Amino acid sequence: MAFNPTPYLLIDGERVECAATHADTAPLALDGITVDWGRSEYLSHARPATAQLSILDRTGTWAEKFATTTVIGRRIELWWEHPEAASLRWFAGRITAATATPSGPHGWVLAITAAARDADLGNVVMTTPGTWPTESMITRANRIAQAATPAEIDAFYIYPGVTEHPCSPLDVGDRDLHGLVDEMYMSAGDTYSYQPHTNVIRHLYRRNHDVAAYLVQMPDGLIYVQAGDIAYDGQTHKGTGLAGHHTSTDDGIQLAPNSVINRVQVNWKDTDGGDRTTFAVPADGDTHGRRTLQFDSWFDNDAHIEPLVTEVLNRAQYEGARPPHPPITWDTRRTSGFHTRTEAETFTLAAETQAVTYVSSSLYTAWLPQLWPVFAIIGGTITYDHGWIITTTLQHVWKTNPTPQVTWADLDKNLPWATGSPRQLSDAVSWNDLRYLTHSGVYPPS
Repeated sequence: MAFNPTPYLLIDGERVECAATHADTAPLALDGITVDWGRSEYLSHARPATAQLSILDRTGTWAEKFATTTVIGRRIELWWEHPEAASLRWFAGRITAATATPSGPHGWVLAITAAARDADLGNVVMTTPGTWPTESMITRANRIAQAATPAEIDAFYIYPGVTEHPCSPLDVGDRDLHGLVDEMYMSAGDTYSYQPHTNVIRHLYRRNHDVAAYLVQMPDGLIYVQAGDIAYDGQTHKGTGLAGHHTSTDDGIQLAPNSVINRVQVNWKDTDGGDRTTFAVPADGDTHGRRTLQFDSWFDNDAHIEPLVTEVLNRAQYEGARPPHPPITWDTRRTSGFHTRTEAETFTLAAETQAVTYVSSSLYTAWLPQLWPVFAIIGGTITYDHGWIITTTLQHVWKTNPTPQVTWADLDKNLPWATGSPRQLSDAVSWNDLRYLTHSGVYPPS
């Protein structure tokens, strides 16, 4: 049985009606919600998510709000719910623009744009001139969290391995908080994501992940490949999969010059306040031209900078240099919804997490069989229009664990054969997928 949750809208904490029977007595949320979120490439920070939605108003409620300038800045949340007592807040932010257009003799349609809460960080300007002293990264993260109170974000989590690293003094006069947050996470060579379901910002740590791939059987009987769970910072991020025969893409495999980094250069200040630069290059150097990733770090100790630069280069040489899989679209209206609650929670969340997904039965991964088809979802578009349409931006993850050998004898017992066709795979799995399996059995989904 498919899992097909229904979205709903909250404005300033009040639920907006969506049933047509209420159209003459209350504003009505319309189908056609779209949320764009995330980052488009390996090197970039995520842009704040934006939501586009519409409300039908035949009551004049929004006319009063327009007249009294109480529209821009109103809190807005998108949730979904399911009869199995399941719910998820998948977007949270504020209204940034609205357009009212006549609709029929008495109605108006309001086209609303909203930006996620992390967009508010750009409007928080440090009003107290001065310099933050030498202090640990966790102390600095707490300063940022305190300054971020107007954005109403509960906490800023950073990688546990850098919490006690000392940071050099920093002049924050007239700086906006969004830029400071970018610098804080980039100081450790990483990026971050605002998580609307928990209302926190989390460090995205993409190193040394053990990745599993195994066959799963969904409640509707479909069998395909799913990535394993990722444990990080006390949380378990459930793995998922995208069945190739249920999805589509219109693009090709594109290589970009800035994705193949062969020099990482970090600028920092030592404990005496001196400007320092540390760099790392691969063994073959810039034989094929130099492509440099340069950033600033707050760390003030060479003992922390040296391994950081090496890690960022290694990640760039593996994850950043892999040809990205084209964006994938899953129109769940053709599958009557998601297969599981985990899939719904993963693919409708307008945020990047540590979770990974496996793309099965893909021509693109079959063309590049040496690349594991396990990806982080780093952005995309989430649309609800009489059903969920998900478009994902995918990025290879840095898989570091060895792949055990799965024998044919073990596989033959469990393979997802097409009905009545011995030794013929079902459409959800290709022969190429079998090379990546780390387990030979068929398991329930996570």
